[in-house]
Amino acid sequence: MIPLTPNTSFLEAQARTAADTRSIGAEFLRQVRRGPRATAVHDFRGRMSRLRLAAVALSLIPLLELEPADERVGVVLPPGQGEPW
Repeated sequence: MIPLTPNTSFLEAQARTAADTRSIGAEFLRQVRRGPRATAVHDFRGRMSRLRLAAVALSLIPLLELEPADERVGVVLPPGQGEPW
């Protein structure tokens, strides 16, 4: 998708947003494929690669006990945990 410019009108931006069907999860997995060893998060304990973060996220799915109708999940991290690099 072409980035928005300062001259983009509100209606144009709104139309582009409505047409964008990507999800954050799909975009993250695309980034994992492009650079699996790149740093995803960095905190006082060290760094975590995109690939490892994806593996950890996938391993949490069974523990969340989601219902089939659940479309979204929010995760709250303590301060300093998961600081983007």
